[in-house]
Amino acid sequence: NEFGPKWLDMYVKVHNKPATIKSRAQVLRRYILPVLGSYRLNEIDTKHFDKLTANLKKQNLSMNTVKSVVQILRALLGVAVAWGEAQSVPKIRLPRVPEQKPRFLTRVEAERLLEHAPDDYRLLFLCALRTGIRKGELRGLKWSDIDFDRQVITVNRTIFDRDVEVSPKNNRARIVPMSPQLCAALKSERHLRGPYVFCKSDGSTLTETGPNRVLRNSCLSAG
Repeated sequence: NEFGPKWLDMYVKVHNKPATIKSRAQVLRRYILPVLGSYRLNEIDTKHFDKLTANLKKQNLSMNTVKSVVQILRALLGVAVAWGEAQSVPKIRLPRVPEQKPRFLTRVEAERLLEHAPDDYRLLFLCALRTGIRKGELRGLKWSDIDFDRQVITVNRTIFDRDVEVSPKNNRARIVPMSPQLCAALKSERHLRGPYVFCKSDGSTLTETGPNRVLRNSCLSAG
């Protein structure tokens, strides 16, 4: 309980991006401290990792989530050792995660999704389908990033939460080709509400959860 917040402030916030900081803070608060918060750092051994794993499984969390939480606890203890506040990190066996094959939409499904998408989100979904650009990067996409002559998009940033701009994944910009269909659609939807391609009516950035909700509803509507 005492070391966790210090780890967040002095290590996680220094070395990680906002999205990682937020997720690790949630994991610490929601999953780790309720089970192990009252223990001293040097008390944590293999059986406590097993106790945490068992507690997570009882919550019907995915094995990916269980494995991630265990890895974060191990990382926290590693920092404690480096700072001289713990003696060692116990040996643990990470939960096995079954291999899951990715599920892609067929061409027919993609077209049906676009048909059932609301007008103000159809272009966003088309761009996601045709480029594979991540949601935060789409929220941060600006008209200045689009080269219509070369038919390419340069991914220069991602947006975290409402309006915090950070560098894209791996801290590197990348160039993504546009299909003729996407290029024509973006040209036809060029607006003057602000610098962002996908935005609200007042030009402000889309919320983090808004696209998720609309996508889910569109998928349900499309069957």
